[in-house]
Amino acid sequence: MASHGPINGQLVVFLHGFPEFWWSWRHQLRALGDAGFLAVAPDLRGYGDSDKPDPRQGGYDIATLAEDIALLIKVLQSERGHAESAMVVAHDWGGAIAWALAAVHPQVVQRLVILNAPHPLAFRRSLWRHPSQLFKSWYMVMFQIPGLTERWIAKDPVTAMARSFLGAAGKRSAFARTDFAVYGERIARPGVAQAALAYYRSIPKFLALTDSLARPIACPVLTLWGRKDPALGDFLAPEAQHWCSGPFEVRYFADAGHWLQQEEPEAVNVELLEFLC
Repeated sequence: MASHGPINGQLVVFLHGFPEFWWSWRHQLRALGDAGFLAVAPDLRGYGDSDKPDPRQGGYDIATLAEDIALLIKVLQSERGHAESAMVVAHDWGGAIAWALAAVHPQVVQRLVILNAPHPLAFRRSLWRHPSQLFKSWYMVMFQIPGLTERWIAKDPVTAMARSFLGAAGKRSAFARTDFAVYGERIARPGVAQAALAYYRSIPKFLALTDSLARPIACPVLTLWGRKDPALGDFLAPEAQHWCSGPFEVRYFADAGHWLQQEEPEAVNVELLEFLC
């Protein structure tokens, strides 16, 4: 887990996506920490330096992942003698976890910022309402095949990461070869690829959690969305409002793709500071 900022600052928890780790928030950690927040970015379950339970035993379903973050927030706040809620900023799979966290554990989420991550129920509905999204999600089907993607990553982790990031980027110039080396080293660690793919292999379970995920989210929500995301249609961003009872805003970035906080770090930081302050 990485952190930056004063120990008594307002807590902001950043949740990364696939196939990343805390480092994907490096630009935001510094900006918010320097602004007086205590900015914290954990490695999600199975990634980086976090615990890596055997995927064959479960533990990568959305409910369990949301419980991980709820407990993390409670522990961090308790250690500082603060109230248990925090600001949560999340991207991709971190965003899916954050939507569930705000619905099932509302007491720990004060404000929520989502980057290119649809509400799980909006995503489920899109698969039959928007045929284009079904086509965009082809890779999720490939990820269901045990061993296939793991072998592809293991063969050349740096190239695998380069193809993954550049293939979904709107601004390819935002990434350097050294970035792919960093991500490649982390995804190649024992057990990480298997754990990361277990998130996708748990999709049937979390899409069945209709009752808990449908609970209205009352905290203020800001959704930031790169329009050039090839994996997620931008029509998904406003659909989350159906499950939000509190203030809800969407901001689009015309030239950015899926990796919004890395493609448009300065603009994202401006939005975060305006919304969280």
